[in-house]
Amino acid sequence: MSNGFKNGSGEIKDNLKAENRIDSDNELYSYIKDFAILKLESETKRENFLIRQSTSLQIISLFTIIALFITAPTIIEYRGKIPLEFLLFSFSIITIFLLISLLFALLAQKKELQATLPDVDVFMQHMIDNYEIYLSSIQRDRAFAELVGKVQKCKNKINNKRTKKIDWSMWLFYTALFLIIIFIGSYIMFR
Repeated sequence: MSNGFKNGSGEIKDNLKAENRIDSDNELYSYIKDFAILKLESETKRENFLIRQSTSLQIISLFTIIALFITAPTIIEYRGKIPLEFLLFSFSIITIFLLISLLFALLAQKKELQATLPDVDVFMQHMIDNYEIYLSSIQRDRAFAELVGKVQKCKNKINNKRTKKIDWSMWLFYTALFLIIIFIGSYIMFR
């Protein structure tokens, strides 16, 4: 036989469990929201770094092309027994690799259409239109995390494309440097 006191105690325990669950859910979604913001900031920093890296690749490719064309007349004038066609072919191949490397570095900087956070007035109107949904802090944090997550995923996809273009640019530049070393070696040997 149960008395009213035990049932009251059981109801209190159930209410405490429900309150603890709500507090846990609040903490969880608050944590998820904070993580989403952190991830978006990280992706934005990555984007800025990749753009700076592609700028550096552009500069180094241009300086190498300039150095190549500055030294070309001197090398051609003092070529010795080396056929002119070989030197012109060498300069052409190296220049092609450097120009393609420069092109990939330029393409890495291209701004692509990406998802963004909505304007304040659009966001405010959405909140007003869906007022009941956002009364709970859990729902607000969840909606915000989902919104930031969409923007972050879009930035991540674009940054991954940028990384591939920068990798191609770097490999083409290294190939051009390797060819410069090969052609300098052949120039020294056959001179």
